[in-house]
Amino acid sequence: MVVAAFLTGFNPTLDQMTDVKTAVSEAVTNAIIHGYDGKGGKILMTCQQKGQ
Repeated sequence: MVVAAFLTGFNPTLDQMTDVKTAVSEAVTNAIIHGYDGKGGKILMTCQQKGQ
């Protein structure tokens, strides 16, 4: 997963990594189900650090 690879550079705890992966998974799943009626396609994800 893109997000897990990105987070690795910040040395997160296992709990932090799990929380972020769960949140991203839920957000993407909701977008597919509710925004695209479950149709297939590509998802583009970018990650960036802002602030501290």
